[in-house]
Amino acid sequence: MQMKKYVFIMAAAMTMTAVLTGCGTKQISGDWIFTEAEINGTKVEIPSDTYASFSADITGKNEYAVYGKAGVNRYNGTAKTEGGTFSAQVGAMTMMGADTEHSLFERNFIEILSGAEKAAVSKENTLVLTGGKKDGGSFKAVFSRVTLNGTSWTTRFLNTGNAVVTVLGENPPTITIGDGKAKGFSGVNSWSCTMQLSEKDRTISFENIASTKMAGPKELMTQEMTFFKLLENVTSYRISGPELTLLDGDRTLVVLYLAD
Repeated sequence: MQMKKYVFIMAAAMTMTAVLTGCGTKQISGDWIFTEAEINGTKVEIPSDTYASFSADITGKNEYAVYGKAGVNRYNGTAKTEGGTFSAQVGAMTMMGADTEHSLFERNFIEILSGAEKAAVSKENTLVLTGGKKDGGSFKAVFSRVTLNGTSWTTRFLNTGNAVVTVLGENPPTITIGDGKAKGFSGVNSWSCTMQLSEKDRTISFENIASTKMAGPKELMTQEMTFFKLLENVTSYRISGPELTLLDGDRTLVVLYLAD
């Protein structure tokens, strides 16, 4: 997919309204990845090299910050729930050009969010949106909740201090998270540590990191040390679909993707 100019713009107000049925509105808070949809009974094809996501953070009584990726571009805004309804206003969106396939997918995704009339959460793991289209048709969209506990991730980018760069090597550092512990492969050695995780607050810390003592190529050993130092400074995280960003405040430290 060829991307054109990246521009941050203030979007015209777009309102997404959904009537919530069969679930409390707090159940929609968290991180969701778009997994499947039908429009007028026809399956929406999701390009293999992209994704769409929806995240909602509670910021006050019946109020949310919402953000995600629509396939090509990222969006953010605010949302409110009142009397069983959910409405969100997108205040900003990036503008990246794409080919016809990706542009169509993004347009369908935005139309689904904009036209949703009902929502239901099943066992707090699946969010289903249904509604009508402007042309009189209908749609059904399914989102799966993304959590950290019990997942494995592969590193794509590291912050070297000067820039966020692509990792080196055929076997990049990995992280597996679960039950107050984390472990993985750091490029040369295996490692493990204790971990503090609050998915509600999106905070995480890695403590008492230990590793095997194998030697490897100089550039991979340097990268491994950078990886460990970055983990020691992580205080929080952000999930966008299959992408996990480990943060220190607003500073990006490590970017990982959900392992297959």
